[in-house]
Amino acid sequence: SLDAPTTMDKIPLNYEASEGDTHKQTTNSLPPEVVQCLENARFLHLATCTDNVPHVSLMNYTYLPSSPYSSMPVIIMTTNPASRKTTNIIANPSVSLLVHDWVSHR
Repeated sequence: SLDAPTTMDKIPLNYEASEGDTHKQTTNSLPPEVVQCLENARFLHLATCTDNVPHVSLMNYTYLPSSPYSSMPVIIMTTNPASRKTTNIIANPSVSLLVHDWVSHR
């Protein structure tokens, strides 16, 4: 799972928080529309990178609002340990996820 602590304690979760450095808004919880998207969507794009070469994979995932291992939300993905995405994550644990619920957001 990707619930390991990151170097950022709080992450901007909206356009207003990301557009400038003056008035960043941060939160420790996910907005309801993000939770709804994570609950409704079935796939995400996982972007990894190593040696400045990006790699994007379409992944099936499971979203858990909490788990026995974490009170924070968790996104679980599985893959072959020998896959390119796995070797990329071992070399560079910074990843990006893109989730879109194509059904609810017409």
